[in-house]
Amino acid sequence: MCYDPGLGKTLQALALMGAYSDDWPALVLCPSSLREMWRSMVLQWLPDLIKPSEVSVVVSGKDSPLDGKVCVVPYDYAAKLEERLKKVGFGVVVADEVHYLKSHKAQRTKAAQPVLEKARRAILLSGTPALSRPIELYTLCRALSPLCFKSYNAFGERYCNAGRWGFQGAANKEELNVVMQSMMIRRLK
Repeated sequence: MCYDPGLGKTLQALALMGAYSDDWPALVLCPSSLREMWRSMVLQWLPDLIKPSEVSVVVSGKDSPLDGKVCVVPYDYAAKLEERLKKVGFGVVVADEVHYLKSHKAQRTKAAQPVLEKARRAILLSGTPALSRPIELYTLCRALSPLCFKSYNAFGERYCNAGRWGFQGAANKEELNVVMQSMMIRRLK
């Protein structure tokens, strides 16, 4: 994960995708507004690895192809394509604007989580600095390290001052900071 816009997150993710092309097929999860940008960037920066016909972009939730070397799927369609996404077996998954997956209850998160966890390489990108509460980091940490973060409740009790209103606060901040540094790259302008 890295934060702040304009720091080269997309290019860095593409470089990693290219470096791990032996693990393809690759999946890019992103907001709908970015799907054509991702297709364009894949073709621009990985021309030796992929032809235009090998990039599939989902434009609707029905009968969309998931058969390219790189598939671009908007978050809006992840839940509709959940079973098909699981079956493909993506080896590399890039989740752009990953703060879209902060709620463990959201359908798109429930659809994306197993695909991210199953992938050999998961790359999470965000230009949004801090989320509101530490509990919002759970799904992102789980995607990167499923064995370390097995339970929403265990994460919440450890890092979120469980109280009458749920996991609203923060606890063990220094420890969580160390955990986050082990899986996050943050660059500043």
